[in-house]
Amino acid sequence: MRDRVKEVLTYWDMTGKWTNRLRVKSKHKQYINDEISYGDYKTYIRTIVNQVRVAMGYEPFSEEKFDEAWQYRIMAHENWEIALDEIRNVIVGFW
Repeated sequence: MRDRVKEVLTYWDMTGKWTNRLRVKSKHKQYINDEISYGDYKTYIRTIVNQVRVAMGYEPFSEEKFDEAWQYRIMAHENWEIALDEIRNVIVGFW
């Protein structure tokens, strides 16, 4: 059990590093400020989620699987911290 917890925490740290490098917060701010559309933001997040998943050794999500995650997580929440937590949960496959 401890190994699994350690693995999840390591992945959690990795997702934070990747989302910082890929400037996800900037894109989120553009979405919140109506500078990009909801559809463009969702497409961007799907691309980022899959890029990070591949970099971490996971399989990328199909469009259908990502849509399922999008339904259960609030990755477009207006609060950045909440949106980030939701994105990170989807990257590691929790929803």
